[in-house]
Amino acid sequence: MNLMLNLQICWFWKSPPARIVETHKHPCCEILVITRGTYEYEVRRKKHVARAGDVVIYPPNLVHKEQNPPDDPPEMYILKIEWDDIPHNLPLQVFDRNGRLRVIAEWLNRHWNNRAGFWEKTRQGYMYGIVAELLRLIENPENQLVTDIRRYIYEHMHEPISLNTLAKHLNMSRTRFSSLYRKISGVTPMSDVRQIRFEEAERLLLCSDMPLKNVAAKVGFSTPFSFSNAMRKYKGMYPSQIRANRGLSSSTAEMKSIHPDKA
Repeated sequence: MNLMLNLQICWFWKSPPARIVETHKHPCCEILVITRGTYEYEVRRKKHVARAGDVVIYPPNLVHKEQNPPDDPPEMYILKIEWDDIPHNLPLQVFDRNGRLRVIAEWLNRHWNNRAGFWEKTRQGYMYGIVAELLRLIENPENQLVTDIRRYIYEHMHEPISLNTLAKHLNMSRTRFSSLYRKISGVTPMSDVRQIRFEEAERLLLCSDMPLKNVAAKVGFSTPFSFSNAMRKYKGMYPSQIRANRGLSSSTAEMKSIHPDKA
């Protein structure tokens, strides 16, 4: 496989309500990293739906149609890439189960206008990182039950989530669901809830200027105080310390978020 890539553009886009785009195609590969809302599209007369955490991949010249529901318009990062020898077996959609694609897309968007030589090469490196992560997700698919639960957690992390809530989502008993989830994923369902919440909190602290009380509410904590203490126990740092890392070295902090095993 030839991984010669050229990133043409990366931008963040909020769709207006009830948007409809009739049949069209793009000359290059287009990757959509959905961060919020519902994105509906049609390929070869088959309708598809993508939500927060999903990544939609349009190979060059793939004819498609887009439509957004009026009550839940999507927000997304859009990347247009020239990709030589693009694989023919790419799926239309994958789930960004570790959130790495979103972190890289945020970084690319934030530094897009920085044209110094170093940043140009760094941007290209991150572009290869996006493609490598896409291929990893495709080659190592996640069990659908786990994907469904993790998608639910992403969409409802601002709400109280219990074991009963997750079991009910799949119409299973609490005991059977807990046992099956742990057998498939290797962790308990509530461990995943905590991990996803704290990973999202760290991303918001590093990649946005959202006030601490808003970050706490977005990931399901009633007060900034309870959020700060929980973050300290889970990550070993208070939220203010995590955000301070961004001031020291934004690229280093973001790399920690993408590759926590190398932090």
